Amino acid sequence: MRVMSYNIWFGGTRPLKGISNRQTLIQKIVRACQPDVLALLECNGWIEDRDILRDYERNLDMHAILLATKPDHENNAFNIVLMVKHGLVIRRVVADAVRFWHGVVAVEVMGSDNVPVQFIATHLSPRSPNKRLEEAKSILKDFCNQKRCVVMGDLNSLSPHDKYAVTDIPEGYRSRHLTDGKIDTRVLEAFNQAGFVDSMACLHPEDPGFTAPTKLASDPAFEGAKLRLDYILVPSALKNTLRSGEVIRNEDSNSASDHFPLMVELDL
Repeated sequence: MRVMSYNIWFGGTRPLKGISNRQTLIQKIVRACQPDVLALLECNGWIEDRDILRDYERNLDMHAILLATKPDHENNAFNIVLMVKHGLVIRRVVADAVRFWHGVVAVEVMGSDNVPVQFIATHLSPRSPNKRLEEAKSILKDFCNQKRCVVMGDLNSLSPHDKYAVTDIPEGYRSRHLTDGKIDTRVLEAFNQAGFVDSMACLHPEDPGFTAPTKLASDPAFEGAKLRLDYILVPSALKNTLRSGEVIRNEDSNSASDHFPLMVELDL
């Protein structure tokens, strides 16, 4: 089973650094990966224009679950879409856009062995380490209710595995990732303590691969950084099912969003 997470920046519709065909590039990238389950983050404008959602469903041959998230102070709603390949049996869907900066959506599908697998897509708070930790604990408490549970998305968090120095964090972003002057890795530590493992760190311990930014860094203060903010986490019991994983970095993905997509294949 192929699982993919992709932050597409403002729904993929707004031009970024002069590139206006981002929707076409995003769909091309996803089709090449052929995921069974896909998390799309920052699906701004998809509530207002449902033709975008239908276009993705048609071109990717997937069923979409759209979570309308709360607008921020600039009236931007960073919606979450969880897509499931046609043919997979969906047993249950749950979501919450009230207690979270963006939201959480979870879908339970049947694996190839007829045992349920739960996929949880989220986009944690971008600014506050304490708020992110609170959100992570809520996900673990209220959403992770299956033994086979995959958590994926833009966690906006740094991992202790990557051993960042403070100077690796752009100065304008340090308040987002430092607590008491130190790199804040509590979100990933909380998932680890709850029995989850970082799939990319397991598959590529020497270099899991940074996920942001691409050459289209939307904020000049973020240019030149190499941060791993996007993750696919699995319970330790599923560690042996990990077959492959990569951060999709190529010419198309470097021109489609400010994040690179992430894909992991599990034997489920």
